[in-house]
Amino acid sequence: MFGSFGATEADVRATDFYRFFHLAEAARSAPTAGSATSYRPTGPFGDLVTFAVGTAADGAIVELTLHVGRSFVEDPRNGIFARDVVASFVREAAANEGHEDGIAALLHELWTRPLTRPQNWNHAVAYTDENPLPPMPRRPGDFSGVFGVYCGSDAAATTRLRDTYLHVSNDHVAGIGTFTASFTPAV
Repeated sequence: MFGSFGATEADVRATDFYRFFHLAEAARSAPTAGSATSYRPTGPFGDLVTFAVGTAADGAIVELTLHVGRSFVEDPRNGIFARDVVASFVREAAANEGHEDGIAALLHELWTRPLTRPQNWNHAVAYTDENPLPPMPRRPGDFSGVFGVYCGSDAAATTRLRDTYLHVSNDHVAGIGTFTASFTPAV
């Protein structure tokens, strides 16, 4: 189970998250050993947000991923909508995963903390492709690195919840700077 998203793609399509953000299927891979389906909002930010559901051959979800364009995250006027989709994704995927206080603190940070970087920062986003070292996993429930990635000062962070891992990173997807958040099973 992936929080409120459930265990199958049909469960995902029945969520408030799916309906609230007016998601519609954008692409589907050919099902072989599993598949991936991408969804985009049908509204004005549809080209800046992609929600992907990866499933195993039996239809069970094996990964949930949200890609949000860095230009959307950093937009002074519309960035609040990027915060909304990211916070909603994390809240729904992390439901019933324990660490409620840490998740509540992270959601509060996502909603209220300004996107600031250290004074000596060169105002460039730290991307994973510029930092090939894998992130060191944090202690279970330690979400302290997530906002640093969201604001762009850190390249990646990973933390474990009870049954899943939350991994966030700044990537280039199709050549576009992207904030990525994904949930995968903790095995």
